[in-house]
Amino acid sequence: MNSCEAFAKRQDRSKNRNRHAFQTAEKRHNGTTDRLVSAVFIIFGLWMLFTGTAFAYDVTGTVVDPEGKPVAGARVWLWQDYAARHVDADASGAFAFGGVAPRPAGLVAYKEGFSLGGQTAAVIGSGSVVLMLGEAASLAIRVKNESFEPLAGAFIRHLRVSDAFDVPVSGLSMDGFPPMRSDSEGRLTLPALLKGGHAQFVVGHRDYADSHVAYLPVSEKEQTIILYSGVKLRGRITADEGHGVANACVTVLRSGAGAQRVAAETLTDSDGYYHVTVLPGDYFVAVAHHDYAPPRSAVVSAGADEKQNVVDIVLEKPRLLSGVVQYPEGKPCPGTPVSFWIDKEPCAETLTQQDGRFELGVPPNEGHLRIVPPDGYETEHRGDIRIAAENPLNLELAPIRLKALPVIEGAITGPEGQPESRVLVSSRGIDPPMWALPDNGGRFRIVLRQAPADRTVSFRAEHADRFWRADFSANLDDAKPLQVALKPFDADPRRSETLPGDNPFTDMLDHPAPPIACDTWFNSESLTLESLKGRVVVLLFWGGFDERSAGRNTIEELRAIHTLLKDDPEVVIAGIHDGGKEPAEVRRYVEEYRIEFPVGRDADPFRTFGAYDIHYIPQIVLIDKHGVLRHVNTGDRLLELIKSLRREG
Repeated sequence: MNSCEAFAKRQDRSKNRNRHAFQTAEKRHNGTTDRLVSAVFIIFGLWMLFTGTAFAYDVTGTVVDPEGKPVAGARVWLWQDYAARHVDADASGAFAFGGVAPRPAGLVAYKEGFSLGGQTAAVIGSGSVVLMLGEAASLAIRVKNESFEPLAGAFIRHLRVSDAFDVPVSGLSMDGFPPMRSDSEGRLTLPALLKGGHAQFVVGHRDYADSHVAYLPVSEKEQTIILYSGVKLRGRITADEGHGVANACVTVLRSGAGAQRVAAETLTDSDGYYHVTVLPGDYFVAVAHHDYAPPRSAVVSAGADEKQNVVDIVLEKPRLLSGVVQYPEGKPCPGTPVSFWIDKEPCAETLTQQDGRFELGVPPNEGHLRIVPPDGYETEHRGDIRIAAENPLNLELAPIRLKALPVIEGAITGPEGQPESRVLVSSRGIDPPMWALPDNGGRFRIVLRQAPADRTVSFRAEHADRFWRADFSANLDDAKPLQVALKPFDADPRRSETLPGDNPFTDMLDHPAPPIACDTWFNSESLTLESLKGRVVVLLFWGGFDERSAGRNTIEELRAIHTLLKDDPEVVIAGIHDGGKEPAEVRRYVEEYRIEFPVGRDADPFRTFGAYDIHYIPQIVLIDKHGVLRHVNTGDRLLELIKSLRREG
C-alpha cells in the first residue's frame, strides 16, 4: 500500500478544533494566553484535503529509550506524499530529514529489542522532536475467511500504535520496514508493539475486503480476524487533458454511525488505473493528488454488476489561493487551519506556516474560505470569505487579521442581593465547556475559546451548598458586565431515563455499590468504598485514550465540581481509569487533563469495570453516604444530585 493510509484513518478528528502541538511556547496577546506553535508538527485530520505549496522544511530529532538515553542505530522512516525514506540514528540517537513539505507526515522509529516509536502530524515548519522506544511486546492474530479457513498472504496495511502514531506498514515495507504477512496457517504477528498498550490496524488481502480492527490490547492471546469476500471497485483517474494521473490516492469511504469511515484505499498505477475490493454497498470515492485540485467525491453502489462498479474521475488544475493570518498586533499566526468549501462540503485544507502564510490549491469554482482561529480569537471579518468563480487562478488575499474574543464577566448575588462566591458558573451547549468560580465579591470572568455561530452563549450559575441557581445568556456583540441573581429552586431527586446504548447497571440501583479495586492511585492514598462511607461518592469510569468530546467534556465538568467542592468533607470525587494502560500512561493522562481529584488504575485489569458492568465510557455513578448506588445517568443535573444526596444524611 502507501503512505496515504494513515491520515485517512484520522478523518473524525478533523472536526475537533482543539489543535495540539508537540512543543509549544506560551505568549500573551491582549491579556489572553495563546499557545503558539514552535515545533514541527501539529495533529490534524483530513489528510486528503491538503494541497501542495512551495514551502519545505527540515525535520530533526532524537531517538531515546524510556530512561531518556539515546538509541544509536535506530532506523527512522519519514513518510509523506505516498512515499517513504529512511535514515539511521547516529551514536547520539540523532536523525535529520530535509526538504519536508508542509503537509501531513509521519515518523516511525524501529530497533530490534524495543517497541516502535513515532509521531503522526502535519508539518508547519522546521523543528525537532523526540521519539521514545519502549519495552516491546507482540500481538498474534490468525486470519480466516468467512468459511473459517486460514488465509495465507493476508497483510497489515496500516497500524496505529496505542492511539499515539500511525505506521503505514505496506508502504514502509517497500523501504525496508519489517513486513507483516500471514503464513500458510493464517498466522500473523505484529511485532515491536508497546507492552501493555493496544493497537488499531487494517488487515488486507488481494481477494478479500479489508478488515478494520478498532481496538486490540497487546497480549499473548491469539486473536482471530475474519475477512469477507467482496466486489471489485475500479476506475481511472485522468487529468482534464485526458492522460492518466499516476500515484493519485483513491480513498473509498462508507457512511457509518456518526461519520464516514474508510473502507479501502490505493494508489493509481502509471496509467491512472486503480482497483480495490469492498463489501457490497454504497460508497463515496475521493481522490487526492498534490498537483491537482481535489474533486468532489463520487457516489457509487458497489454490487454484483461489474459495470456499475466503475468510477472514473477527472482532475482539474487548481486555483492557488494564498494569504497570511495575523494576530491583532500583526504577528504571524502559525498552525491555523484554512479550508475551502463548495456548498457545504470541505474541498481543500491546509495549515498556516510559521510566518502565518498559507497556499491552498482549490477547484476553480465559487466557494468560501474558512479560517479556524486559535482558542480565544475570531477573525475581524467574521464568517467565511467568499471566493468568486471569476477570481484569477492565482489569488493573493488581503491579510486576515484576528481579534480577541470578548470577555464574559459579571457578578453573582444571592436571593437577597448579597455577593456569592461558592457558585459554579458553567456554559451550556458549547464544546468544549467553559466554567468559572466567582471571587469573594461574587465577580466572575470567562474567556471563550471559540465564538458560537449565533454569537450567544448560555450559562448556568448554581450554588455549591444551597438549592439556588440561575440560567442566563451572554451576547458577544453586547459584552457588558452581567448581573446574575440566584433564585431558589426545588430539587428533583428522580432518576434520569436510561437510553439505548447506556451501561445497563442491571439490578444494581438501590443496592450496595460494588467495591472498587485499583492497583495504583494518583493524587491520593488508596481508596475503598468502605473508607468513604458517610460521604457522597462521585465515581467516574474513564480512559485517557478517549479523545471524543464526550470524554473530555465529562472530565472538565468533574474538574469544575471538584474545584468547587474540594474542601467539602461530605463529598469525594474519584476516577477509575481503564486497567489496560500502564501506570506511567495513566499518570500522563492525569497530568494532561489537569486532574486533581483521586484517580485509580483498575486492577486485574478490569476488576472494577467488570463489577459495575461498564461497557461504555465515560460513565458517572453516584453513591450515597450509606454506600448505595443511587444514580447513573446524571445529565446536566450532577451538582443538583450531589446536593440532594448530601442533604439526605
